[in-house]
Order: sequence, then C-alpha cells, then structure tokens
Amino acid sequence: MPNRPTAQTKTYYSPYGPKPKRSGRLVVLWMMCFLFILFGTWFLTTRHGETTRGMAKTLLLRPDLKVKAQAKEGGD
Repeated sequence: MPNRPTAQTKTYYSPYGPKPKRSGRLVVLWMMCFLFILFGTWFLTTRHGETTRGMAKTLLLRPDLKVKAQAKEGGD
C-alpha cells in the first residue's frame, strides 16, 4: 500500500519534492509585464530620444560644476 500524504505532511515544504505547477494566468501576467517594460523602453528611446539625450548630457557634463571650478580659478 503506497504512502499517502496526510494533512500534516502537506504543510512542510521540501526543496527535493515535486514542484507545484505554475498557473497559466501567472505566466501570462509576467509575460505581459515584461512586454510592457520592453514597449516602454522602446517608446522612450525612439519618441523622446532628444529629450533624454539632453537630460543625460546635463547630468553627465554638469555645467554647474564647471562654472564653480572656473570661479575658483578666477577664469572667465
């Protein structure tokens, strides 16, 4: 006679036991989230590329720091 799981043994999780089946709805939800993020990234890079380039240039070059450095040196 095979061992049948009782209510008490079902409460314990074993990493060696059979994995629970993922629901199809959960898989579709994750795929939709992934596709939404891909679409958002594509949209922002293609439609608003000039805006983001300007923001990146401002953040990377930091003109306010150059002005402060020139003021310390007594430059123009």
